[in-house]
Amino acid sequence: SVNSKRNEMLDCLLKTMLIKTSEMISVSSLTKFSNPHYGKLFSLREKIYKNPQYKWTVDELCHEMNMSRSYFQLIYRQTFGITCISDVINCKINHAKNILTTTNLSINETAEECGYDNNEHFMRQFKKHTGVTPSEYRKKYK
Repeated sequence: SVNSKRNEMLDCLLKTMLIKTSEMISVSSLTKFSNPHYGKLFSLREKIYKNPQYKWTVDELCHEMNMSRSYFQLIYRQTFGITCISDVINCKINHAKNILTTTNLSINETAEECGYDNNEHFMRQFKKHTGVTPSEYRKKYK
């Protein structure tokens, strides 16, 4: 029946999520103890997530960490499992989702609040990450 197939699929998805979460926790725990830069990287990531409106650049971030660009990008990815720029973009998109569902700011104002100068670029990135335009997202989740 349709319900039993749906339940099987949901069960499979749940198991997959639990396995992935377990893997991430294991990698994260190892990283904390094996990466001497973990504390500083974690603080930097926290700063990025607290300031999604800021126009972060890799050069600025590696300067703040006092590291070469290539080394910074390598250890960032090893530590968090994502590239620095992808993390910055995810942060901005998550901030945009929050704005779209909790305020009445226009799409242009939302783009500005998330550090985008170009509305088209914001809308393209938003759709790439969420599968819908900012307007569609607002209608669906507000």
